Amino acid sequence: MQFLTRSKYYFVLAIMAVFGFSVLNGCDDSGNVIDPNTTDTNVVHFDSILVEENESASSFNGINLLNGINTARDYYLRDASLGGGLDSTGSNFFLRSGILDNLLDAGYVSKWFQVMSNSSQTDFDTLSVITQNIGTALDTTDFTQESTEFWGYMNYPLTEYPIYCFWLQGKRDAGLTNGKNVYGVIRPKVSYDSNPGGTFGFSIVFEVKINKAGENYFHHGSH
Repeated sequence: MQFLTRSKYYFVLAIMAVFGFSVLNGCDDSGNVIDPNTTDTNVVHFDSILVEENESASSFNGINLLNGINTARDYYLRDASLGGGLDSTGSNFFLRSGILDNLLDAGYVSKWFQVMSNSSQTDFDTLSVITQNIGTALDTTDFTQESTEFWGYMNYPLTEYPIYCFWLQGKRDAGLTNGKNVYGVIRPKVSYDSNPGGTFGFSIVFEVKINKAGENYFHHGSH
């Protein structure tokens, strides 16, 4: 599956250069300090996943969150798609479960809750354990929505950087995760308009961390 077109690839590389490299650290469920050099092989980090607004069947407006790649809008392995933006102004975008694209091949169910309404890059880098409104462990009942629209929208230019936690229910039910719940966190990094004044020019880059073992732990020793 193609990740970026050549022009968008170099464009995004230029934008991503300003972010640099970051270090992940934090505490585990017991409050113990996590060694930032320790690598948990169950935790996978995807630095830059570009999703685009485009109504054509070949557009890359879906995300396979298990593998950290963008997908064509009708590719069945997508867990989420970019929704909204009907007025072509780069406003009111959100992520929705792949199962909600009713006119397309179904995709897979993903469910969501918001961790932070606004965050810095450091907030995401150092997010190891989610403590907001849950116990020490994640549970499938924590995931109350099938889209992020419940908590608001993403726009061009980005003025807020929410962090959402997701559960890949559909991939588990389909037997694609070795029977494990896969949980993850996602944050928008940058948005841009490749077609100013026109339609279908909105693109957004997301950063993602997943835990393939179903644990409330998102530290990775390398970035």
